[in-house]
Amino acid sequence: MSLPDTDRHRQLPEFHCGNGAEAYGAHVDYLADGWCEVEYDGLDADVFTAIALRNLETGWGAVACGRIDWTKPHVTPHKTPWHAGVTGYDGIDATPAQIAEWPENVVRRIAFGHERGLLNIGARLPVGVIGIDVDDYDSKHGGTTLAEHEARLGPLPPTYLVTSRGYGVSGVRLYRVPPQWCGVGVLDGGDVELLQRHHRFVVAPGGLHRSGAHYRLYGPQGDVIASGVLPSPNALPVLSDAWLTDLHRQPRKRGTPATTGDLRQAAEEWCFDEYPQALRKTVRDVLKATGEGQTRNAYHRALWIAARKARAGCYPWTTARDAIEAAAIAAYAERGRGLDVEDFNRSTEHAVSVALDMTAAEIAKWGGERVPIRTCKPRRPHAPRRARRIA
Repeated sequence: MSLPDTDRHRQLPEFHCGNGAEAYGAHVDYLADGWCEVEYDGLDADVFTAIALRNLETGWGAVACGRIDWTKPHVTPHKTPWHAGVTGYDGIDATPAQIAEWPENVVRRIAFGHERGLLNIGARLPVGVIGIDVDDYDSKHGGTTLAEHEARLGPLPPTYLVTSRGYGVSGVRLYRVPPQWCGVGVLDGGDVELLQRHHRFVVAPGGLHRSGAHYRLYGPQGDVIASGVLPSPNALPVLSDAWLTDLHRQPRKRGTPATTGDLRQAAEEWCFDEYPQALRKTVRDVLKATGEGQTRNAYHRALWIAARKARAGCYPWTTARDAIEAAAIAAYAERGRGLDVEDFNRSTEHAVSVALDMTAAEIAKWGGERVPIRTCKPRRPHAPRRARRIA
């Protein structure tokens, strides 16, 4: 099919950041036969698909990552997901057919959309598997934190390690835990984080680090696993009872108020921007609520709507929250009043707690207004590496 002019001339936003994010675009050549050739950064599409499908066979869900979150210009793009719904408590592991479509989806969004980034590969942990992610370089001292815990809880057994830095202290150590076990986010002492099925994911072996190095998989004895295929849960050592008890955290119960950690999680993870236009009416309703007794109800409802849509991936939660706060301040100013910040914060906490209680079906419903990315013909065999020839 021919490429519509609306796609050809769509403009990318300006990026003002110090990590070179403005360079993560794409070069598009329009060809006479109605196709175009796109050069982009990141993995070759076939490499991405092969890695994802191999890991899927051993129980690891696939994550296409590498998107630039324009609300966080200081964050490098290599670990930010491209798609909502594949991480978190309600995340669903993509099927082989969905995985095969993702590279084209990502490249099209970079080439013709309002997004930037690269194509990188992540893996969502299987049920009953955690990763102990140790950062021990530059000013980070995760090795010290890990040593303190081992002195108190006993040494960790040798296991598989995923890292871009070579076999050593830094990297993600993989262990088996009970299926319903839930752990803390960060170990006391700092620079050591628990990766869990519902919390974050690991960049898969073969994926790209921001330095340009590739992540590699090492065996329990420090040997490189050439295939890079992540191990099945049964191949991993079990985390000891002492570690399980010390790091255990009760999972959040439905209906309970949002904690500080929940608010931080919402700000960090609800960062997709697949339907930004949906925010306009919500903010406009607050701006128009200038009558006595109207503004408070308007921003309370707006936060309730925005948190749900942000969790569904329509727009970033921090963007929505800040826009609603600014609208409420403006609405109160119309009659010489000021915003009750404490009440606004309580409404924010309530909105996040309600959004956290959403089921997978509710998330899908609230994200239903998102504009789907069009699919198109598969790459032609003679297309060059890291190029997509699309119509």
